[in-house]
Amino acid sequence: MTFWLCVLDVASASRPGVVARLTGVFAERGISLSEVVAVESHGRPTVVLAFAATAHLCDHLARRLGRSPDVRAVRMVPADGRSAWEMIGPRGGPSTHGGGWGG
Repeated sequence: MTFWLCVLDVASASRPGVVARLTGVFAERGISLSEVVAVESHGRPTVVLAFAATAHLCDHLARRLGRSPDVRAVRMVPADGRSAWEMIGPRGGPSTHGGGWGG
């Protein structure tokens, strides 16, 4: 089992039910989320979800999430010890230094 970070560019993270629908995809498969972060990154709503799963199940989740009308893009990356917050940098931009908000 590998720890993953699922980075989703979404149509709107602030509309009621969007994050619930996205996390429901994981719940349907019995996957617990260790972190959920929803922010605006570079003017685009972004949701980052941290979870543990096999590579096969991760691929399935990526395909399933990609079919959602709420999702514009899906990126699954091995966590490699990073938290969901570390995928988001200062001012909501992607982290380029691996240190999250703190620099």
